[in-house]
Amino acid sequence: GRGFGALCGLVGTFAFPTIQEATKSVYTAGLISLILFLVILFPTLWSSPVCLVFIVSFSRIGLWAFDLAITQITQENVIEENRGIVSSVQTASYQAFFLCIQVLGIVFSDPVDFRYLILFSVGVVSCASGLYCFWWRSTRLRHQEVVQLADDELDSLLKNEEPCSYGSTEEQDRK
Repeated sequence: GRGFGALCGLVGTFAFPTIQEATKSVYTAGLISLILFLVILFPTLWSSPVCLVFIVSFSRIGLWAFDLAITQITQENVIEENRGIVSSVQTASYQAFFLCIQVLGIVFSDPVDFRYLILFSVGVVSCASGLYCFWWRSTRLRHQEVVQLADDELDSLLKNEEPCSYGSTEEQDRK
């Protein structure tokens, strides 16, 4: 299981640049990677324990690709002085959810109750995916507004522009 998961992670690592090139956007590549992760992960809600290991390992393709997207987005959009803070908050959030699943593992330690752990994990990943989708959409809308504003400003400049007098002489300018 572990070796297969690592192999799937490598596939995701090599797939991400292809997805990004095809979409021309790290944000959209991240969204596609996240959707891939969820689509592969959802069958865990109804699978047997043997299939569970295979599905979770296979879902690492989307997980590792999404991790690359988040790393690139952070490097491109967070001021260098603040990257340590952002990374620390990201790591603290991850550790808090890891602690939650460990505590839930103690509470629901009977193998019959394992489905609750799966449900919690898939639920948290789904909520995080929803937040990313919301952020992705608002980022796209802001980008479209900026492009529209620039287009409007360019149109305004072109309409109000005085005719150019290339090649005019000083004598023509005095008249």
